[in-house]
Amino acid sequence: MISAEARMEQAKANGYSPGAHKTNDSIRKRTHYDPKTLRDQNKILKRYEIWTEQQQILDGTTLQPPRYSTRAPALFIIKDFFRYFVATSKGVLDPERPTIDSVVCAAEWFFAGFARVTGNHVDPEDRSDVYSWIRRPLAEEGKVSYKKKDKYNFNPKEAKHLMHTFWTVDEDHFIHLRNKVQIPFILSVYCWTGARIGAFFPNKKGGGLRYSHLEIVLKRTGPTGWKVIYRVDQKFVKGSKSPENTTHGSSTTEHPDLSRDDTQHLLALAIADGALLHIKSVQELWQFQIPEGSDELPLLWADNKKNLPVLRKANMTHGVTEEALTAATFDAVLKSVWHQAGYFKDVTVHCIRRALGKAVNARPAHHDHVDYFQSFAGFREVGLPTTLPAEQEEALRQHEEYRDLRSQISKLEQEPDKLSLVKALQRQSTQYLERARKRALKEYIVEWVDQRRREKQFNKGHVDPVERGTTDLEESLELIMPERWRSGPRMLSWDPVASRAKSNRNQEDNRKRELVNGKGGQL
Repeated sequence: MISAEARMEQAKANGYSPGAHKTNDSIRKRTHYDPKTLRDQNKILKRYEIWTEQQQILDGTTLQPPRYSTRAPALFIIKDFFRYFVATSKGVLDPERPTIDSVVCAAEWFFAGFARVTGNHVDPEDRSDVYSWIRRPLAEEGKVSYKKKDKYNFNPKEAKHLMHTFWTVDEDHFIHLRNKVQIPFILSVYCWTGARIGAFFPNKKGGGLRYSHLEIVLKRTGPTGWKVIYRVDQKFVKGSKSPENTTHGSSTTEHPDLSRDDTQHLLALAIADGALLHIKSVQELWQFQIPEGSDELPLLWADNKKNLPVLRKANMTHGVTEEALTAATFDAVLKSVWHQAGYFKDVTVHCIRRALGKAVNARPAHHDHVDYFQSFAGFREVGLPTTLPAEQEEALRQHEEYRDLRSQISKLEQEPDKLSLVKALQRQSTQYLERARKRALKEYIVEWVDQRRREKQFNKGHVDPVERGTTDLEESLELIMPERWRSGPRMLSWDPVASRAKSNRNQEDNRKRELVNGKGGQL
């Protein structure tokens, strides 16, 4: 039996030091919050500290910055601070002032952060009174805004328009063929999993969807037939402390509509990456049979591909890279195609989550009117412009600030030792022009939509549709990437397509392959 002295020596040898962590261990919920919440708490505590240093004394009471053992402030001090907070804050939804919800949220961060740092809690009745005071008296004084963020649902109709646009509409910007497969794939996954945006993209801690997070299985459908089913594990979910040991799995199977069949998108990506063990082509996959006596056949990943990101960066210069696709790139491509589909109200992954949650709850059979006002249907106009007219684009370049930057660049280019400054100014001028272009385009779209709808009403709905014609760029892309020409028309139909026929389309594009010397596009 080990003696008490021996146990203490063993503990000390393993790093134990009696009383060494007294200060931190005395604070309740010190590690209760995630890093983002801690940053938010520290931010408002810093604002409070600045306020106490500037104010020092309020109505005879000496103000103290938030330090360990600092006593909780009186109710009138808290309210005075939040008047200062509101007066020094800018709103997002309302540019004139912050909203009620954002100030209440800031108050929650303040109370939790104050208790965490000082070890002293603000009285519960005072906290409750502050929340009520923000929502009523402070709002009635006009110091905070009642405005709330609009919430709309991403419905199947929107998904149909978006998927079709990916393959059939000429883009404003080049979209790599890899993105034409992987972005519809992950968008479809979001639609049936209800995952958060961060579930499949990298963050500061790593993350990103890997092939090891997926399991593909061939399931028997008859004596010799089979279908593809697969499971995706969400490793990087909100609040997860141990992604390696935490799994939220969801599964799906083939869909008869090619544009919504993400199993085919996944197989295309996996085969192009050589991620499936001993499967180098679709033809090899179709040769598989389910062993007699079994109803399923799991497919294995190649060992050197298990940790490869499924969603990867791809561009004209470097092709498909090994880097994981970022959420920002996904969002940019999604919004670009979304606008191409005619929608002028931005969509987010959270809209998909909200729509999925609504679908889970049973609703009355007749709800078309409800769907219209809760969905994006009211924000779509076919033919919506996605670029500025030439004259407006030229007007942006005549802005005084932009011209000043270009003038500085022209002068400094004559001095060889000013190269780094020239590059910095060039970046600054490009960023200025891009910001100005985005603002101008939003204003132009609002005017265009208003004029278009006025025209419809004036003509009682009898107006010619605004359709995009085929451009020289689109025709050229069809020659370079025959897959676009082959798959595009099929994406317009929601009719069922036989599983094996989905990938067996080689004969149809022989003519176009000959035009490009047999070189098809690559994922």
